[in-house]
This record gives sequence, structure tokens and C-alpha cells, in this order.
Amino acid sequence: CAERCALYKAISEGERHFDALAVATDLEDEFGTPCGGCRQNMAEFGDFPVIMVRADGKYEITSVHELLPRAFAPKHLFMRRHDSPVHDTVIDDQEPLSPKRKR
Repeated sequence: CAERCALYKAISEGERHFDALAVATDLEDEFGTPCGGCRQNMAEFGDFPVIMVRADGKYEITSVHELLPRAFAPKHLFMRRHDSPVHDTVIDDQEPLSPKRKR
């Protein structure tokens, strides 16, 4: 996964913000896209343009969000527990789990 390697190399050099990422392939009839793992890694650094370039030089611009909607993203790292939709889930008509209650 060249996208992930490029991303990790930039991170190892101190980068944390990305203006765009380009994906160039030798495909002639379609645009190559990053794999799911690369998409998730990209999403962890925000939503930025992804430029997909074919062998003939034609290109298409999309975004990380368009490639991976509903991804785990930086905003999720700072969610408080009570913001979670599963915090008050009741299991088998029992009380919600608490730190003191064991299963």
C-alpha cells in the first residue's frame, strides 16, 4: 500500500496535516483508489482531497470522507463516554452495565 507508506513516512518526518494525497496508477480505463486500510489511516488525519490519476494523465478528485464515509476519525478520540450511543444500552432487560457490576 503505497498510500499508507507515504502517509507514515510524512508522519515520521513530523507532518500531521495533509493538504492532499495523490494516487497514480497504470490503469487506463478506471481510477485506482486506496484500499480500505489506507482509507482508514488517511481518515485518522482528517478529511482532505484525494487525487486519483490514470496512466493517460486524466484525473479525478474526491475526498477521504467520500472514499470512507462514517470512518473512525480524530473527532471520535475525544468523545466522552456518555456521548456514546451504546452507553445506556440495556441487555436482556437488565440494568445498564456499570464499572462495579460484573457479568
